[in-house]
Amino acid sequence: MFRPRAAMLTLYGDYVLHKGGEIGIGSLVRLLSNFGLSEQAIRSAVSRMC
Repeated sequence: MFRPRAAMLTLYGDYVLHKGGEIGIGSLVRLLSNFGLSEQAIRSAVSRMC
């Protein structure tokens, strides 16, 4: 299972950065929920990174 912060950093570094560098939180939640991460965990990880 992925850890939310690690999954976001990997996603951003490998994909989002090369496509303009921005992703909405809703899109991030929808995408990462496919890997078993909860919305609460994703939003919490995002808020800690800001």
